[in-house]
Formats: sequence, C-alpha cells, structure tokens
Amino acid sequence: MSLLNECLKQSLSLFFNKKIYLSETFSNQNFSRPLSLMTHSLKEEVFYFKERQIVKLSKEKSSDIVMIYLHGGAYVFNISQAHYLLITQLVKETEIDTHVLDYPLAPNAHGYTAFDYVCSYIESLRYSKIILIGDSAGAGLALACALKLKDRIHHLFLLSPMLDGRLNHPLQIELEQKDPLLSIKGLHHCAQLYAGDLTSDDPIISPILGDMHSLCALTIYTSDCDLLMSDSLVLCDYLEANQKKFTLHRESGLIHDWMLMPFLKEAKLSKKRLIQEIRACLL
Repeated sequence: MSLLNECLKQSLSLFFNKKIYLSETFSNQNFSRPLSLMTHSLKEEVFYFKERQIVKLSKEKSSDIVMIYLHGGAYVFNISQAHYLLITQLVKETEIDTHVLDYPLAPNAHGYTAFDYVCSYIESLRYSKIILIGDSAGAGLALACALKLKDRIHHLFLLSPMLDGRLNHPLQIELEQKDPLLSIKGLHHCAQLYAGDLTSDDPIISPILGDMHSLCALTIYTSDCDLLMSDSLVLCDYLEANQKKFTLHRESGLIHDWMLMPFLKEAKLSKKRLIQEIRACLL
C-alpha cells in the first residue's frame, strides 16, 4: 500500500472513530445543488416532496423513463460535488431525466424514515420505466426500496454497495487492510446511528437479509480494495443460487466508490460501461 493510501486510511479512520461529529458535523449538513459548470447543456429544476428537495436534471426533452439517484455517505454525510460529477455525466450521456433525492440522514432521522421517504416518492411517479441507482450507503437504501417496490423498478444499479449494517462478515477483516478509506468500526457506528430503534438485522438496515424473490434485474460494481466487497459477493451468491438476473463487475485494485474520482483512468472506463448498461435499459 502506498504512503498516500496509508495516510488516507489513518486520517479517515481516525475521523470515523471519533464521536464529536454526532451533533456538530452530521446534523449541520445541507443538501447541495450541482455547480453551474457541471450543468452546462442540462436543464436543472428544484422542487419539493414532503418538504425535502428533489433536484431534477434533464436534457430538455420529455421522456417516460426516469432515473432516481441515491447518494452515498454512510447514511450520515450529504451529497458531494463528486456525486454530481458522476450524475451529470450520466444524464448527458444517457439523456434520461434524473431525480436526485435529499433523503433524510442520521442522526436527525433514522432508517425507516429514509426508506419510507424514498419509497413514497417513487410510488408517486408515473413513468413507464424507473431506473434506481445508488452508491455506497445510497445503494443499500436503493436495494431496500427495490425489495419493497418490486416490479415498479425496471433496473437497479449498485455502485460499491453497503448492504449489511451488521459489518460482521469475516472477509471484511482482510479487506479493511487494503481499503484506504473505510473502517469497520466507523461504518458500524454510522449504521447504528442510521438504525435508530431498528435492529441491525432488519432488512431496511441490512437489505442483504431481505426477501429477494421478486427483485428486479440488477447490476453491481465492486472491487477487492473495498471493505464492502463482501456484501456484493454475498448478494451475488444468493442471486446465482436462485437464478436471478444480475451482472457483477468485480474490479481489482480499486478503492471504494472509485467512480466518483474523475482523475482515475479506471473510473472513466467504469463510467463508460455503466452508461452503456443504462442506455440498454431504454430498449
């Protein structure tokens, strides 16, 4: 592991293990909009659902297909401009209307509140096809909602997904040594904040434990330097055993949420593939 990666791991693990952010850092975050330089050639609208913001990005033409994006951040951090770099590229390249949701975050809200908000919003939509995409914790929320919404979701895309709030898979001890960003202790603490009164084995907190018999087709991106790769492997084992339709992209040497890092050549290649797969949903 490089010196840079080791420094990142030490500093971020230290931050994630501190308790001081419970009121000061987490609760004071605001949902942001994309920088104007990212939305060139896009139409941007902001509206509200249950008093929370929805950012709609589109290419000026109406469509009966929509993409819902749920951002990552361990259920406690709000959306970043790195997320919007990815989202705006997806909109420009696929020309699919995309709604970015300001779903409730811990510690001010808990898992059921976020789950109910996203499900209620999607159920209010009248599009013929709904594509649901999320990264990290947002991917976990996306899976939990897809399990409830069933055939309302046409396709599910999970990027570096966090699917098990228990953080107890044996492989994660090994993966943590290779992951410069995430720590088991830090993610477990965030998952507990998110759970609130729910137990960690509730499918809203750990959707990997949910009933997947009616799950839609899905695509998963993960890597062997991501602490959460074990979640993707467990999910794929289940899907394969039950003959469910899925695609797994398992990369080597890439870190958690690498698609959000525009300077990485591998991120560009993964995004190109993702765009092709989203376009295929239009057929």
